[in-house]
Amino acid sequence: DEIIIRSAIMHILDSTVGMPVLSDELLPLTPDMNDFLRNHIYKVISGDELKTCVFDEENSEVYRLIQDFTEENMVETTKKLAELLYSIMNANVDIPPADVFFVTYQMESEHHLAILKMNYKEVYMHYTSMNEEDGNVNDVMKQCCALPGGSGRLSEAVTISLAENTVQLIEKKAEINGAKVNYLSEVYLQCHAKMSQKTKLDIVTK
Repeated sequence: DEIIIRSAIMHILDSTVGMPVLSDELLPLTPDMNDFLRNHIYKVISGDELKTCVFDEENSEVYRLIQDFTEENMVETTKKLAELLYSIMNANVDIPPADVFFVTYQMESEHHLAILKMNYKEVYMHYTSMNEEDGNVNDVMKQCCALPGGSGRLSEAVTISLAENTVQLIEKKAEINGAKVNYLSEVYLQCHAKMSQKTKLDIVTK
């Protein structure tokens, strides 16, 4: 089924900086950006690591923010959602820094909000400098804040049905207070997640 991207915004959550860098404007939805976001959302919702999650409605701050969410207040609401996630990341160094995309999309006439946590990758890039004595000098530099490419697969992402408040997510554990925890579902979203199809298959296989 076709995924129609409606709007998107990116917030920079680099815990090594000491504060989040929050955007005041939505992203321009160019054809390349549309394809980039659509591909990642499709891989998230079609993967066998996807889990269903049910909000703890009494205690979840994310749930409360989602109740008032509209595309008209997307900038301000996603800032609050990003600040909440950053506070968890900043207090737990095992959680990798990332750029987080908040994307509204439509599928089968239903509106959804995707939270795509794009953890940084180290990549090496070439660059050219010029001096009067030697002419062009080609060199290589390491870039520590590269995003996953469009052909990659995210390891942490959430999709929320805005009509039904149902949640699906993929996640990985991080160390919090000396224990490995599914922080995305248990600490950030505060929801109860069922096992993914992949986890069920692994248990049966063992």
